[in-house]
Amino acid sequence: MKNFVPLLFVSFFLLINFSCHRNIKYNVVTPNDSVVMFFAEKEYNFGIINSGSIVSHQFIVLNKGNSDLVIFNVITTCGCTAASFETKPIKPGKTGTILLKFDSTGKYGKMIKIATVQSNANPSTQDLQIIGEIN
Repeated sequence: MKNFVPLLFVSFFLLINFSCHRNIKYNVVTPNDSVVMFFAEKEYNFGIINSGSIVSHQFIVLNKGNSDLVIFNVITTCGCTAASFETKPIKPGKTGTILLKFDSTGKYGKMIKIATVQSNANPSTQDLQIIGEIN
């Protein structure tokens, strides 16, 4: 009986482990060496911002590669910052835009927000930053 309980526990663990991982499909983004995402400006300083105002800045992205650049997502660090971007592929040599909006309602002091751009380029992520001082 003493040997049965540990054996039962190990068997149960193995059963759960293998049955849970069998049908998982992973969404892996493979960077493409022929796609180069370039930002001439990766940081923007709003300067002094009045609390309660909404400010925005548009970043320009250039495809310096020789294949289409596809931006999959832009992840912001909090709910006070929103990002919008073009979902259609950006052709080689062409530009696209990423707009970051910051809502300063209820915020005071120094603000630093980061937006991570995810794409099919190599490297597959790049960070954009907006900063300012909220009065």
